[in-house]
Amino acid sequence: MTRRKLVAVGAATIVLELIVLGLGVSLLLPVFSRLIGQSYPLTDALVHALLMTMGGLVFFGFAFLVSTIFNNWWQAVFIGEGLHVALCAPYMGTAPFPRWNLVYQLVSGESYFRHGEIPWSGLLVSVALAAVMFYISVCIFERQDF
Repeated sequence: MTRRKLVAVGAATIVLELIVLGLGVSLLLPVFSRLIGQSYPLTDALVHALLMTMGGLVFFGFAFLVSTIFNNWWQAVFIGEGLHVALCAPYMGTAPFPRWNLVYQLVSGESYFRHGEIPWSGLLVSVALAAVMFYISVCIFERQDF
């Protein structure tokens, strides 16, 4: 088995897990809303799952790249969380995300839930960035000497 296949299988497994988690969490919203006498449309839950999962792939790509560069998942986690806190914490509950912080707008579904628009271009950019970071990770992994 080549290193490329090894990394691709690992990444594909993680992406599949992200999709299952995104769908699972989002599909629980309509179920739990009924339990408290409210309603949450299934279409909104599916759009939320799409935005959260596809938009979140950029975080996966970044974590995969950092873990390949440092050859350590813990360093990738701490660097990723540090970046998340630096980008997100100033806006938690106090103000809308600024225009330059498009990833969080995408993942939160802000444009869909406020304006009824699915940000297809943002999804495309997120998936493309994740694919580029994954490709760079594969190239680095193939060249590493173990």
